[in-house]
Amino acid sequence: LNFIDEAFKLHGKVNNLQQKLSSTIGVMDKELKLWSSCIVDLRLMGQTDENILLANKVFDDAKDNLSKSWVY
Repeated sequence: LNFIDEAFKLHGKVNNLQQKLSSTIGVMDKELKLWSSCIVDLRLMGQTDENILLANKVFDDAKDNLSKSWVY
């Protein structure tokens, strides 16, 4: 009986962690969308292609990291 109680507590903790992770990922997703529009702004402001490529690389790395975090 004690084991079942412990299992339920653990299950609750896991659910709580999953909810926190979901909200964190939601915030990160909003940040990425904001970043995406910033890159468009850079282009409009006449930034050099080299700077825009660098910004895009940072953006792509962030997107890759975000998609990897979904796996866990």
